[in-house]
Amino acid sequence: MARFTAYVHTGMNGSRVEEPFEVPDDELEGLSDGERTDVIASYAQDAIANSYEWGWTEDES
Repeated sequence: MARFTAYVHTGMNGSRVEEPFEVPDDELEGLSDGERTDVIASYAQDAIANSYEWGWTEDES
């Protein structure tokens, strides 16, 4: 398993939230740099989305 840390800057006082995640080695084998980046980014997004409450509100016009 390859280990990484996903992070998001919250914009409040330079705060940042972090969440560790792993990607199975077999999902990264034989990929180009761009493909590898895409796979890791997908896992990073899932790690953050599954660990923190997020959403949006619709602004009144």
